[in-house]
Amino acid sequence: MSQLLTSKEQELFDKIKKEAFIFDDEEPIKLSSGQTSSYYFDIKLLTGDSKGINLVAQVLYDKIKKIGNIKSVGGKESGSIPLATAVSLISEREDPNSSIQSFFIRKEPKKHGMRRRLEGKIVSPVLVIDDVVTSGKSALDALDYLGELEDIDVNCVLTVIFRGKKEEALNFKKKHGVELKYVFLEEDFY
Repeated sequence: MSQLLTSKEQELFDKIKKEAFIFDDEEPIKLSSGQTSSYYFDIKLLTGDSKGINLVAQVLYDKIKKIGNIKSVGGKESGSIPLATAVSLISEREDPNSSIQSFFIRKEPKKHGMRRRLEGKIVSPVLVIDDVVTSGKSALDALDYLGELEDIDVNCVLTVIFRGKKEEALNFKKKHGVELKYVFLEEDFY
């Protein structure tokens, strides 16, 4: 394990390993990055479950409190939507005076209604959230879009699982201007 875990983080690790870590050495699984792998982290299996989403969101919220000074969380659809919403709900319950707003960025503007690409409520400083980061494409797309908005400062990117090395996460800020923080590294699971 790359770090000492809190009891909630250990509970989440065990739940991911039991319910959302899929291994198939027969047929490689294609990742959104285009890479293939013999294993897959399907965090959406947890975010669709009431106990799972509460646990994931609590762990993320605890990380966000340590980061400090975050007013809203979100990212590109669809991985960020349940995470941002659940973190926002927990923040309201735990600290109503400093609750965190949630938003998400559509891949394309809606074709009807207000025709927005950005949905929800966004207040700076912002944290981009995602379930799994491999190449970082979704997070980087979100960062690019948010960079076009006036008065929006992005503090960092936070993911449940980073499918890279610790050194790559450390270099993320040099490459992209914001820190990449994670709960777990992929190597924690093998």
